[in-house]
Amino acid sequence: MVDLFPEPRTTAQRRSAAALGHTVVVPPGAEWAPTVPFWEPSEAVWRASLPHDVLYRCRGNLTRTPVKVFNSCGHPRTLVSRKFADKFWLARMAAEGMPYWKRRAMYYSVRAAGLPVWIEKDQVSYDTAPR
Repeated sequence: MVDLFPEPRTTAQRRSAAALGHTVVVPPGAEWAPTVPFWEPSEAVWRASLPHDVLYRCRGNLTRTPVKVFNSCGHPRTLVSRKFADKFWLARMAAEGMPYWKRRAMYYSVRAAGLPVWIEKDQVSYDTAPR
């Protein structure tokens, strides 16, 4: 059976992903679940979607989250656009080895259907207990 709305996963450790000359660093406790219209997420989609999902959850405003985005010079950014988040995800899917046709189809479906998610209320929450 196709599971279009998988149960969310939570990061147990800090993760970082690089693409487009930027690095996104996600702290432990971030929750994500790739929801791509009409597609069941593969493991490659899960791995590529973590930075995309956390950028969507904070709507690109990084001032209220422990998520960090650094440019190629190592300078942190405080804001990113929806288009940047989607392009970053597309580049991460390519890095994960997904076929061109599949990543493009997923990218355009998220571009078409992602705006309501981007503008809804902030959903950021992290496990902030000391480790």
